[in-house]
Amino acid sequence: MIPFDIIPSIIPENACDTLKTAAHDLVEKVKSDPSQFLSDLGSQAIEFGLKVLAALIIYMVGAWLIRRVKKALKKLFEKKGTEHTIASFITSVTSLSLTVLLLIIIVGTLGVNTCRRRYGNRYGPQRHRAEFCRRPYDSGIQTLQGRRLYQGPGL
Repeated sequence: MIPFDIIPSIIPENACDTLKTAAHDLVEKVKSDPSQFLSDLGSQAIEFGLKVLAALIIYMVGAWLIRRVKKALKKLFEKKGTEHTIASFITSVTSLSLTVLLLIIIVGTLGVNTCRRRYGNRYGPQRHRAEFCRRPYDSGIQTLQGRRLYQGPGL
């Protein structure tokens, strides 16, 4: 259970204003052209439904493949005469790793960005990692004699 005294620190200060603005824009869009709104809503629903269907298919195929890998590992360990504890541990770790990978793939299929990390610090809020790692004074590579070998992009 979440203590109620930390909720204001979790929710951004302008969240209510953003929500009010989004709701107001939605109401205005429905009032101005309801048929276009319903058309957009229908196409977005179909698009999301296809993503969910693809995610379900990926889950079924992935779960089947994970079961096959587990059976193959068990047969291999029995054939080689591996100790049961070690075989069980390796099979469990493999199964867990493949399941996590499958979940990441499914979440990516549904449209959640799983690749890019965002950073917020003194370089500004939510910059991409490549921009975050580059220092403001990095404008290229210089030799010991001071000649510039590479003119990098400046900030």
